[in-house]
Amino acid sequence: MRFALIALILLSPPIFALEGDATYYTEESCKREGTSGVWTASGKRFDEKALTCAMRRRDWGSKFKITNMANGKEIVVTLNDFGPGKGPSAKGVVIDLTPAGFKELGAGKKGKLRVKVEQIEKAPKKKKR
Repeated sequence: MRFALIALILLSPPIFALEGDATYYTEESCKREGTSGVWTASGKRFDEKALTCAMRRRDWGSKFKITNMANGKEIVVTLNDFGPGKGPSAKGVVIDLTPAGFKELGAGKKGKLRVKVEQIEKAPKKKKR
């Protein structure tokens, strides 16, 4: 059942798509930039081993398929943070990944990858009180 759901999500047309560069960020790099490095903008604890990302949008919980344009490897990540910063964004960086996501795309520690980013699932709707 889970495989069928994942296949359905991956084969559905994207809600939103763009191409650009991906970098990775760590707790240490966040602290150097002046943030806590522990908490994400969505209020979730930052986990370098999770498949999450930071983008310049705030629909926390949305799912994105990330494709490494060099080798075709794909991962699905959840948006839970805001970034990359204005400097990297001006240089074509469209998404920051955790080290785990970056490594799974086959990048190792290269620093930057050319990727295709496709939104495949919208954020869950918040319950009204």
